[in-house]
Amino acid sequence: MRTVKKLVRVVRLAYRVDMDQEPKDVRLPIMVTATEAKAIDDWRFDKRIPTRAEAIRQLIALGLRAKD
Repeated sequence: MRTVKKLVRVVRLAYRVDMDQEPKDVRLPIMVTATEAKAIDDWRFDKRIPTRAEAIRQLIALGLRAKD
């Protein structure tokens, strides 16, 4: 479990260095189920992420990095 938390911190730092420098000017409207929204919000609150949009960006970054 500690390894996962450490990995999340590393990915979060890498994400902020790489992607936070770019303007957020592309809108991607998506629809999710109520269950998915709750899961995103639960993850967001657990990680103390201020907005749902930022949580979704971080989850996308985690998914993209996990793919590699």
